[in-house]
Amino acid sequence: MSTELYLPTSLPFPIKVLKIPLKPPAEVSRGTNLLSYSYVHCDKPTADEPEPGPEVRYGTWDSPIEGVIDKWNIRPGETVSAKRARGEPVLLVNEPCKHGMQLGGLCCLCGKDMTECVLPSTNSRRRYPRRACATTCNPRLNASTLRLLC
Repeated sequence: MSTELYLPTSLPFPIKVLKIPLKPPAEVSRGTNLLSYSYVHCDKPTADEPEPGPEVRYGTWDSPIEGVIDKWNIRPGETVSAKRARGEPVLLVNEPCKHGMQLGGLCCLCGKDMTECVLPSTNSRRRYPRRACATTCNPRLNASTLRLLC
């Protein structure tokens, strides 16, 4: 099953998608550039410049997860509003493991070292179970507490 990725709400919407460097079925890892975009920035008036004009700025969006790109729901040249970004995923990614259960800093399902893994950001609406966060973020948990969580 694919993981739905949404654009972060912190982006300066509306944005215009300029470039999507990876096409399905490309493999991505955490931090891989997924798209480049532009937006119009308007400075606030200052004493030096009472009526500043709009300025086009550029940005990128990087992958918060690793996996294989399944499908893009946007194309280069499209303008994405904040409402659209919240309402529909821009990308579907097949993850090899969602690391849903962790113990002692390792994923119980695939064995990956999760001490380097950051929990999902606001880029994804998928959430890890509470037990995954508890075992990763609280090293003082003992074995009996972990059995209760899992």
